[in-house]
Amino acid sequence: DLLSWSVSGGSAFADVDMDPLDVHSGSFGAYLGTFDNTLGYLSQILHTAPGETYLISLWLDSPDGLLPNEFMVKWGGATLFDAADLPALGWTNIQLLATAGTGTTTAFSLGFMNESSYFGLDDVGVFPVRPAITAIHLSGTDLVLDAVNGLADRSYRVLRSASPTLPLNQWLPIATNSIGAYGNFTLTVPNAVDPTA
Repeated sequence: DLLSWSVSGGSAFADVDMDPLDVHSGSFGAYLGTFDNTLGYLSQILHTAPGETYLISLWLDSPDGLLPNEFMVKWGGATLFDAADLPALGWTNIQLLATAGTGTTTAFSLGFMNESSYFGLDDVGVFPVRPAITAIHLSGTDLVLDAVNGLADRSYRVLRSASPTLPLNQWLPIATNSIGAYGNFTLTVPNAVDPTA
């Protein structure tokens, strides 16, 4: 919904239309461009939870790769993605992870410059990433936990304590899985179950 966004930049244009060339899915898509060699911005303020990790996903089309062009993604003022002189791409999914600051809102901006042509933009979404256990089962004497929404390059641990009132730094790690990609993962706690019990 373009109404929740603001457009800035002296010669920037951003519009929503039903032209099939500007639509990745559904009925509407946006086209973005500028009339000079400066960046325009499509921005909004999002309500976010302090310290929460978010997945930013959007579909970008550089239909003809005419130069000069540039596209960027900013989160809380920091640049997460910046690509200049993009070739003809066709619809391409860009996914980025970002962490909210200490406040309850975060500025989210898409920068664009495409003087000779335009970019297509569609299916922009910002989703909280919350790892969650989806199933627990046995494999012999091992306890296996299936989980979703794991973050790449993060370690997940199963901790044990005789007293749940102790601080977490006093619990003992009994299983760890460091995952290389975003998505589903498992944690296996070896020899956690006595089959005779």
